[in-house]
Amino acid sequence: MANSAVIGTVLDGAARHPREGYAFQTRAVTVGFREAVRGRDEPYGDFKRAQFER
Repeated sequence: MANSAVIGTVLDGAARHPREGYAFQTRAVTVGFREAVRGRDEPYGDFKRAQFER
Protein backbone atom coordinates (compact mmCIF):
# COMPACT_ATOMS: atom_id res chain seq x y z
CA MET A 1 0.00 0.00 0.00
CA ALA A 2 2.78 2.46 0.86
CA ASN A 3 4.44 1.88 -2.52
CA SER A 4 1.16 2.63 -4.26
CA ALA A 5 0.90 5.95 -2.45
CA VAL A 6 4.44 6.93 -3.44
CA ILE A 7 3.92 5.93 -7.06
CA GLY A 8 0.62 7.79 -7.14
CA THR A 9 2.27 10.95 -5.81
CA VAL A 10 5.08 10.76 -8.36
CA LEU A 11 2.73 10.13 -11.28
CA ASP A 12 0.37 12.87 -10.13
CA GLY A 13 3.24 15.34 -10.02
CA ALA A 14 4.49 14.28 -13.43
CA ALA A 15 1.03 14.66 -14.94
CA ARG A 16 0.32 18.06 -13.44
CA HIS A 17 3.68 19.80 -13.68
CA PRO A 18 5.56 18.63 -16.76
CA ARG A 19 7.07 22.02 -17.65
CA GLU A 20 8.37 22.55 -14.12
CA GLY A 21 9.61 18.97 -13.98
CA TYR A 22 11.59 19.34 -17.19
CA ALA A 23 13.06 22.62 -15.99
CA PHE A 24 14.11 21.01 -12.70
CA GLN A 25 15.65 18.06 -14.52
CA THR A 26 17.63 20.37 -16.79
CA ARG A 27 18.82 22.41 -13.79
CA ALA A 28 19.85 19.26 -11.93
CA VAL A 29 21.94 18.13 -14.89
CA THR A 30 23.50 21.59 -15.22
CA VAL A 31 24.30 22.45 -11.58
CA GLY A 32 23.91 19.09 -9.82
CA PHE A 33 21.02 17.52 -7.98
CA ARG A 34 21.77 18.97 -4.54
CA GLU A 35 22.10 22.51 -5.84
CA ALA A 36 18.89 22.14 -7.85
CA VAL A 37 17.01 20.96 -4.76
CA ARG A 38 18.56 23.75 -2.68
CA GLY A 39 17.47 26.36 -5.23
CA ARG A 40 13.99 24.88 -5.37
CA ASP A 41 13.45 24.58 -1.62
CA GLU A 42 15.42 27.51 -0.15
CA PRO A 43 12.76 30.19 -0.81
CA TYR A 44 10.36 28.19 1.36
CA GLY A 45 12.65 27.89 4.37
CA ASP A 46 13.53 24.21 4.12
CA PHE A 47 14.35 23.40 7.74
CA LYS A 48 15.98 20.04 6.92
CA ARG A 49 18.64 21.58 4.67
CA ALA A 50 21.39 21.03 7.25
CA GLN A 51 20.95 17.26 6.94
CA PHE A 52 22.19 17.33 3.36
CA GLU A 53 25.15 19.67 3.77
CA ARG A 54 27.90 17.20 4.47
